[in-house]
Amino acid sequence: MSGNDPGQRWDSMAKYAVVATGGKQYRVSVGTSFRVEKLSQDVGDVVEIPHVLLLANEGEIQAGKPLIEGASVKAEIL
Repeated sequence: MSGNDPGQRWDSMAKYAVVATGGKQYRVSVGTSFRVEKLSQDVGDVVEIPHVLLLANEGEIQAGKPLIEGASVKAEIL
């Protein structure tokens, strides 16, 4: 996960994010799996989900209006 602060890397810091894809919202964190119905990529492909609604890090919450500008989540198709 990447935050919108250029000097900050959320992938090692964030506890979780809320993303929107396939018409649904998902609470995700590093290492979790979730099922999305409307992606057409192949197994092993990495997709970037740019619709990040919220980032939570050790009690600090960053909420989008509606999205967090510049943030995205990368996920591997399993």
